[in-house]
Amino acid sequence: MAYVENEYHYEDWEVDDGSGKLDYDITIVNDFFAIPTNMYNEKTKSFIADFEPLHYWVVDPDAGCQLSDTYDTYEECVQWIKDNYLNSYKITNVE
Repeated sequence: MAYVENEYHYEDWEVDDGSGKLDYDITIVNDFFAIPTNMYNEKTKSFIADFEPLHYWVVDPDAGCQLSDTYDTYEECVQWIKDNYLNSYKITNVE
């Protein structure tokens, strides 16, 4: 396994920061590690790797700061949001 640098997944949430309105955005971020597979890509002349989440944390994208501790599971991150905000929901991007 190898850590994958500069590759992150972002999931936006809208939360109530105490004002009674869902107008404050936070983001769950996770990084990855690569698991080598036995599949070979002829075009790139390399083995293909599967990517698995490594850590999760919550950030305030406007302030650019990490809000939560780093967690091992997505569920722990969601629980942190529920424990720290009155109301919350995941923003679904519709294309």
